[in-house]
Amino acid sequence: SAAQGQACKALPAAVQHVSSAASSSAFQATASWAAQRQSAPDERDKAYVALIKALQSWGFFTRLPVDSMGRLVLSVPFCQEFQEAPHLLPFLAELSGALTVQGCDVIDQPY
Repeated sequence: SAAQGQACKALPAAVQHVSSAASSSAFQATASWAAQRQSAPDERDKAYVALIKALQSWGFFTRLPVDSMGRLVLSVPFCQEFQEAPHLLPFLAELSGALTVQGCDVIDQPY
C-alpha cells in the first residue's frame, strides 16, 4: 500500500522485500517507528550510530558469516524493545544484501 511504502522509505530494499510479503499492521507500525527514529534521532540513537560507525571503521563487520543462501542471520534473544533496530538492521541489511532477524523476549511487546 502507499502508506506501507511511505513507512518503509528509510529501510533498504532487502528489508522492504520482507515487509511487502508480511504487509501486517504490526510491521507497518514498526517500520513507521524506525523511520521516525532515523529522521529525529535522540541521544541514544546517536550513540548507536556512533558505535556502528566505530565498529565498521575497526573492521568488525568484514567477513560476517552468512548462511547457505548468502543471508546474514542475526539472533537477538531478550531484545525487549530492540531500541538499536532502526539503525543496526538497515545497516546490516545494506552491508550483507540479505538479512534474517530472529528476536524474542519473555515480555509481550505491542508490535
